[in-house]
Amino acid sequence: MLFLISLLIGLILGCLIGGVVLLMARSITPSLHTGDALELEPRKQTTPSWI
Repeated sequence: MLFLISLLIGLILGCLIGGVVLLMARSITPSLHTGDALELEPRKQTTPSWI
């Protein structure tokens, strides 16, 4: 029983820490994501002109 309880606590703590790390990574590098989105938009607009 103690082993199962410790496994559950470890999984819950791991998920919480992983979620915090993902949120921190997204908040630290928003410029990279917006830059990729801005680079992708003109490419989508230029593809119909080529057709």
